[in-house]
Amino acid sequence: MARRGGKRICSKSAGTATSGLLAVLIFLAQTGLPVRAQDNIPPTVLTMIESAAAHADASMMSAVVIDGISSHPSSVEAIVQAAAHVAPAYSLKVSLDALDAFPGFSEQITRAAASVTQEIAGTVNAIAKQPTPLLGANVFLPPSPGEVDFEQRRKEGGLSDFDISLAVGPGLEPTYEGDDAYDAVLFPDIHITWRDRLFLDWTGSSGEHLRRGFGAKLLRSRTFTAGPYLTYDPGREESVSPNLLGMGDVDSVFEAGIFAEWHSGSYQFSVDYKQSLLEEGHDGSLLTLAGGYGERITDQLGVGFTGWATYASENYMTSYYSVNAQQAAATSLTRPIFNPGSGFKDIAGNITLRFDWNENWHSLFAGQWKRLVGDAAASPLSVTDAENQLFLGTTIGYKF
Repeated sequence: MARRGGKRICSKSAGTATSGLLAVLIFLAQTGLPVRAQDNIPPTVLTMIESAAAHADASMMSAVVIDGISSHPSSVEAIVQAAAHVAPAYSLKVSLDALDAFPGFSEQITRAAASVTQEIAGTVNAIAKQPTPLLGANVFLPPSPGEVDFEQRRKEGGLSDFDISLAVGPGLEPTYEGDDAYDAVLFPDIHITWRDRLFLDWTGSSGEHLRRGFGAKLLRSRTFTAGPYLTYDPGREESVSPNLLGMGDVDSVFEAGIFAEWHSGSYQFSVDYKQSLLEEGHDGSLLTLAGGYGERITDQLGVGFTGWATYASENYMTSYYSVNAQQAAATSLTRPIFNPGSGFKDIAGNITLRFDWNENWHSLFAGQWKRLVGDAAASPLSVTDAENQLFLGTTIGYKF
């Protein structure tokens, strides 16, 4: 995946330090370091690393490392470290190329690249501590390499502007939030990014933070990402359930949102806030707090766990859960007048299993549990004993 950053502003002392570092790297490129024994590096990968070093070919070394990580993701740190020790002069380039291909392994790759010498470790550490591009500094380390560096590597044929993953399959979800009946639905899982700056994300599930739509990553560093997005609330039609007879429709509406994410190894935490752009629709806002953990079980199988809670404004709750006098009298159903207020409307958990058939094709299974709380659970529109809402879905997808 391609990423970019801002321009580097170097002081005179920084330029002197860089010159000294280059001298060290040139010396190391001529001498090399012996490969330390790595118990978890496949012998074939180690042989190819040594061959790339013997040919003194940095691009070949990057290709070998990327291919090795793709085939053996559990050995990512050992593979990058072995390459760095064989050819220290290439360690920065190899680590950057590997980070482009595998942004999820940023900490392991960075840690491995910084283990060669104190000079390289100091340089990597200094770059990692620089502020984000929006604050006027360069960010070479994941997830945002510098724009000049990105353009150069793109011209060399090593990078693509777009990172695209499209998946679709069947799903099962409540007819509406609060109902005890379920419908078969189409379950999309769409992730498209351009230079790791613009994105289109949409996962057909009950998590508001999983349907950000079109957005931009304006603030980025190794552990933090934030930006705005434009998404869509499909609303709710009265005709989908007899329980909604006389309630009228909740119109669909576009929403403007902002998000912030913190990453640390296999853990991720996020905050999302979005607001209706028009008085039509729910004319309210939602705040979602989420946290998750993901890990590779084998080279092909990965598992992820996510939990979240959603806080809704009074306007949102009124649109989806209130019952006024006219609506209460519009049907023979026992439906008392109900005026909800703002507050948390649900807590939820999700488990996801992903199986990679090869470098392009993958399958996904998602199971979600959501419990309505507060006024969302107390509303006459929420069926008795239906506070626990389930979602199941599976997809087959292709990564371009």
